[in-house]
Amino acid sequence: MQALHVNVFGEVMKPGSFSFKKGKKTRDYIRMAGDLTTYADAKRIYLIKPNGSVVPLKGRSLLRFDNATKIQPGDAIVVPVNMDHMKPLERVAKISSAAFQTTLSLFALMGVAGVR
Repeated sequence: MQALHVNVFGEVMKPGSFSFKKGKKTRDYIRMAGDLTTYADAKRIYLIKPNGSVVPLKGRSLLRFDNATKIQPGDAIVVPVNMDHMKPLERVAKISSAAFQTTLSLFALMGVAGVR
């Protein structure tokens, strides 16, 4: 069974799972998630594919990377934090939160794909 959602995690205002719609771009799903927070690192956004592979969108602007990487059902869009704007203790908290969210999304994707 294929997931019919795209997950958006990390530095967005309302992280969550959104219905897949053919033709939607990465920026569209980020907008559905309430857009980027002030701590977002827009140049290091990456995708986690349902098979577990990671597709970095590093160095591309939010407006340009959409043309290069096609969003598929079950993808997870991860927006990391820009560490240059944070104090050391905030960095630890953000890294822990991002690791936790990424782990949860991987387990959710594995569950949908029927991997045990």
